Amino acid sequence: MGTTHRKPLYYRHFDPTRNPDPGPNRASGPARVSPCTYAKLRLIVALVPPRRVKGAGAAFPIGASVVDTAQLVQFLFFMIVFLFSLSVHEAAHAWTAEWFGDPTARYLGRVTLNPIPHIDVVGTLIFPAIAFFSGGLLFGWAKPVPWNPLHVKDRRKADIWISAAGPISNLLLLALFLLAVNGLQSYHAAGGVIDGTMWEPLWRMCLLGAILNTALAVFNMIPIPPLDGSWILPHFLPSGLADAYHRIRPYGFLILFVCLYFGVLGGVLRPFMQIVHWIIAA
Repeated sequence: MGTTHRKPLYYRHFDPTRNPDPGPNRASGPARVSPCTYAKLRLIVALVPPRRVKGAGAAFPIGASVVDTAQLVQFLFFMIVFLFSLSVHEAAHAWTAEWFGDPTARYLGRVTLNPIPHIDVVGTLIFPAIAFFSGGLLFGWAKPVPWNPLHVKDRRKADIWISAAGPISNLLLLALFLLAVNGLQSYHAAGGVIDGTMWEPLWRMCLLGAILNTALAVFNMIPIPPLDGSWILPHFLPSGLADAYHRIRPYGFLILFVCLYFGVLGGVLRPFMQIVHWIIAA
């Protein structure tokens, strides 16, 4: 089956209050929650507003102290891009699981860009709205995408690629949004008008899309449980280290909050955000 003799990596459900090792007999249970969506914190995102670029439109700030019509419009722009990016991320996990032979996500209607099957009311709608209008750190989550390891031939390979599929999809979206931004910049440089025209909403959403997908891709690949990267790293560690790594999984939320509080996550994201800002401003 392509697996090793280390402790099982395939859990039927996520319960941070229990031992992360479900035992060899439980590892082969029914559909489990995908490693890409175990965490209801995995979509924590620190968004850095894009700078004004070549006079082609205002920056797109996240959050403000006073709610007005303009802010509601900004929130609408944000939710369109956020739900689209989230749907692509989740559908990528689901599609990859199906490609490896597991139809669970397909049966549950998760191989789709329709955001409705992926939405968790609290994590996808309420928390981002509170963060947006309060000006705080934007964070949220989606419904788990389950997959059954019994349906795949190579569990190790499947676990790696299913986990990586979401961040990879965000990198592809980043490239598309940057291409769109470049096209609008070329249009503006040729004398076209963006501010106050039908192109301005597209411009704003493309800027936001580039930054949001950068944050989603980078953050989810950080190897802190239970982010996507934490399900990839153990496969490249010696058995003893992998076992020790899995023992810290129940404390992943605490580790994330500590890193967030002390600015570690922001420090990881910052250079990637600066690169994207540099590309946009070039």
